[in-house]
Amino acid sequence: MAQSLELIFPELKESEDERIRKEILNVFKEFDVGTTILGRKYDYAKWIAWLEKQKVPASDIPKPKFKVGDWVMTDYDNAVYIESISEANYLLQCTDGHHERMTVEYVDRCWRPWTVQDAKDGDVLHSTGWNNDCIFIFKGTDRWIFDETNRDKVVATGYCCLFVSSDKMELGLQGPDCIEVNTIKPATKIQRDLLFEKMEKAGYKWDDEKKELNKYGDNE
Repeated sequence: MAQSLELIFPELKESEDERIRKEILNVFKEFDVGTTILGRKYDYAKWIAWLEKQKVPASDIPKPKFKVGDWVMTDYDNAVYIESISEANYLLQCTDGHHERMTVEYVDRCWRPWTVQDAKDGDVLHSTGWNNDCIFIFKGTDRWIFDETNRDKVVATGYCCLFVSSDKMELGLQGPDCIEVNTIKPATKIQRDLLFEKMEKAGYKWDDEKKELNKYGDNE
């Protein structure tokens, strides 16, 4: 339970400095009054009293601005996924699958949350909703009138989409054309690889330079 609370509330986790302070304090408390070090006696009670006053407050531990599962934009304009949070660092996964570790202080100061406005033509994105997930190649945004009550909404359009439900996967070659933007995030490497694997099996390939979905053999 204690471990779970630390994951939910990172500020409760003991700092490395505080842990070391306690270890040294416990060692001195084990010494007998007459114990000598290299033939010399020391006032261990004075050392213990001083160490007990040096407790590192929990407020010295930075409270993360982001949480596990968030996508953020770096200061060099790349999207990264917050995979885990340690005492003072974020473990980040980039869209190509490699990992980086950055300090909470730097990320919180210099980076910002990812939004659909950061998506570029040809990016691979992922959305949830309508009883399935959709991994798709982003084309742009549009406004869509769903019905008179909801009026128009900003939606994302794409060149193709892999619809994933609990019992099947289906590759759509003409869409999507109406995914609500509030459900969209960048696709992870696993999701990207799955989309391109299904495209290849269906005989299609993506031309990122021309922004076209082509069947094998076309334009070759």
